[in-house]
Amino acid sequence: MRADEQAHYDGLASLLARAGQTPATSADIDFAYPKAAFASAASILDLAEELEALQLGAYVGANAGVQTPRLRAAIGQILANEAQHASAIGALAGKQVIGKAFAPALQPDAVAAALDAYES
Repeated sequence: MRADEQAHYDGLASLLARAGQTPATSADIDFAYPKAAFASAASILDLAEELEALQLGAYVGANAGVQTPRLRAAIGQILANEAQHASAIGALAGKQVIGKAFAPALQPDAVAAALDAYES
């Protein structure tokens, strides 16, 4: 999953750079994990479930508004992969493996609000 996330970043960063935009880097983001997030296998899986659901919803929401076909295709591919991640994490946690028929779409303000919990 880590390798996939890096590939997602690299692919989107390349598309943004080719469009004349400057992609964000880790230096632009101040991210902190909640206390006890890594205290047990269960807490790690809980965090992974939360972050994957957030990413999946963000990509579904983003894909709806993207006008550029190349970017829309990349986002669609990434959201399919994020759904695979969510399914794998569900299996590891002994929970539901298949989600809703229509994954929830999150708007940018909802994603930003959810990420506020991870700002340090």
